[in-house]
Amino acid sequence: MAYTNDDRLQVASQAVDGVLLVANFNSTTSTQVRAANPERTCLIVFNEGPGTLYLLYGPGIASSSNYSVALLPKSLLELPFYQGEVTGIFSVSGSIAKITEL
Repeated sequence: MAYTNDDRLQVASQAVDGVLLVANFNSTTSTQVRAANPERTCLIVFNEGPGTLYLLYGPGIASSSNYSVALLPKSLLELPFYQGEVTGIFSVSGSIAKITEL
C-alpha cells in the first residue's frame, strides 16, 4: 500500500469516565486484583515495593512459580485492551501496589 501527501491520520478520542484507583493492594496470599471487566480499556499497575508483585492473567492462583508477569519494586505495567481477571501476590509483607483501571 502506497501513501501520498494527501493521506491523513485520523485519531478518535473518547473521554474516560469511571477511572478507578485501588490504592493499597498488599496481599501476600493469592488475591484477585481486578475482576474481568468488558468495559476496561487499560489496567495500570505500579509496584511501590518493597517486594516483587507476581500477577497472573486469567483464572488461577498466582504464586512465585505461577504468574504472567513479575513486577519488581518501582516498576510500572500497562495492560491496554486486556479485559480479563488479574490475580496477584506479593513476595513480602508490607508491599503496596497502586492499581488504576480505565
